[in-house]
Amino acid sequence: MSPSETRPAPAVDATPTRVPEDFLGYVVRRSSMAITERFQARMQRHGLRPLTFTVLLLIRGQPGITSSQLCSLLDLQSSNVVGLIRELESRGLVGRQDHPLDRRAWGLRLQPEGEDLLAAAEPDACAADEEAMPHLTPAELSTLRRLMCKGLGLAERQAP
Repeated sequence: MSPSETRPAPAVDATPTRVPEDFLGYVVRRSSMAITERFQARMQRHGLRPLTFTVLLLIRGQPGITSSQLCSLLDLQSSNVVGLIRELESRGLVGRQDHPLDRRAWGLRLQPEGEDLLAAAEPDACAADEEAMPHLTPAELSTLRRLMCKGLGLAERQAP
C-alpha cells in the first residue's frame, strides 16, 4: 500500500450489545421479587401468604369451586391444596358444601370471616402493587396487567 493510499477504518462491531433489561425473563423476575416482597410484608398483618390470598379470591369469585378445580387453575398438586383448604377451614375462613352436580365433590365457599379478611386485605394487596412499581401511573399499571394476562392467555376482564 502506498503512502498516498489510506487504510480503511477498522470495522466496528455492529452487533448490538444486550443488557439484562432486554430480556423479559429478567424483567419479570425482578418485578416478581419486588411485588412479592411488598405483598408479603403487607399481608403478614392479615396472616395471609400469596397463595392463600389467591385461593380466597378464587373461592369468592367462584362460590362452589372444588379443590380439584383450584388445583387445575393454580397448577398445584392435590396434596398441597388439601392442606391449604384444611388450614382455611380451621381458621373459619372457608366452608364446604355439597356440590350440586357431583355428589363425590365438595364445593367451597367463603365464610363471613373469610369475606371480612379479604375485604381488609385487598387494599393492602393493591397498595403492594403500586409500591412495587412506583414509576408507573395507575393507567400504566392497568395496561401492564392487561398485557401480562394477554401474554399468558388469561381471560381478559374489566378492572373493578
